Amino acid sequence: MTRDPRHILFVSLDDPRDPRSWSGIPHSVLRALERRVERVDVLTGVPIVGRPVDRLINRLQGDRRYPLWLTKPVLRDFGRALERAVEDLRPDAVVAVSAPHLAHCRPELFDRVPVVMFCDGPWELWQEAYAAYTERRLRTRAYGRREADVARRITATVYASEWATDWLATRHGVPRDRLLAVPFGPNLTPPVPPPPRSAPRGRIRLLFVGVDWRRKGGPFAVAVTRALRTLGRDAHLDIVGCTPKPAEIDPAFVEVHGVLSLHAPAERERLERLYGVADFLLVPTRAECFGIVFAEAGAFAVPAVAGDVHAVPSIIEDGINGLLVGERDDPDAVARRIADLVDDADGYARMSATARARCEERFGWDIFAGRLLEALDRGRPGIG
Repeated sequence: MTRDPRHILFVSLDDPRDPRSWSGIPHSVLRALERRVERVDVLTGVPIVGRPVDRLINRLQGDRRYPLWLTKPVLRDFGRALERAVEDLRPDAVVAVSAPHLAHCRPELFDRVPVVMFCDGPWELWQEAYAAYTERRLRTRAYGRREADVARRITATVYASEWATDWLATRHGVPRDRLLAVPFGPNLTPPVPPPPRSAPRGRIRLLFVGVDWRRKGGPFAVAVTRALRTLGRDAHLDIVGCTPKPAEIDPAFVEVHGVLSLHAPAERERLERLYGVADFLLVPTRAECFGIVFAEAGAFAVPAVAGDVHAVPSIIEDGINGLLVGERDDPDAVARRIADLVDDADGYARMSATARARCEERFGWDIFAGRLLEALDRGRPGIG
């Protein structure tokens, strides 16, 4: 990298100044860029109006099936708003969260200013991966083609995993030199970097963190905890982020903490304590385009037991910084692997140390922002 741009225009559909939007990812990236760049302006809140026919379909189908922001006229409005902002503010570069503001920009914009887009993965891929857990948007295919076209034209597209970049290159033929895989960082880190953990000698504390109980593998996590107890282990499961039905848990070994907000100091401290006493993060997710909780577990030196799906292997390497659970693995087999690791004190300590080291080396918002700036430099020849 020759030098960072002095002025960036940060573009997002949702307000990136709100830490609650999209798991806090835009907010974290914005703050990391502000630490490195002299001036960062924000474009967000473009009115979503739409044609009468689109508004009618939206009322009939609902936002989950037919969101107005996916319609062509609204995407054009986003593009015109971005063009006006570039004309008025004259930034050195543009950083966009996903493609809505870029999908219908006029091509000359990309000749005027370097543009980098980032997201966890392509929209079409997200819809495919989560097909069993969410309704498919009606305009997904059309928007997916536009997103791929944007990736061909802008300076670089950054996704959170090679799973995502490989998919876009294979499905839509986007040149790989336009794509970059950079993992996201944790939104929760301990106040003081923790030392490597020791294997538990008594109770095994398992922590499940997830809003979507079924997609994140909540029922399987309960079954693994029960299987550990059948093996004679005093296993306990803490559940954060959701409230499953009483019939799906067993209060003898499960405690439900509900949603704990990172933005409420007392709740954030409570979640930090849960990570602090956890021996394993147990989130055997069934569909995942990244999974920030796995990076957070690493920040606390907690080995993760995670689903071997989609982007997760880009964070967790089986047997190195955690354990991966295959789709055909049964709870008994997973419980035995956890018990064997607990019995291997040196192996558990190594895994804990590696989880923390990997987080420090790869999973950080300052690291992510730095890679975005490096990608922008591709479109800034002669600067130095």
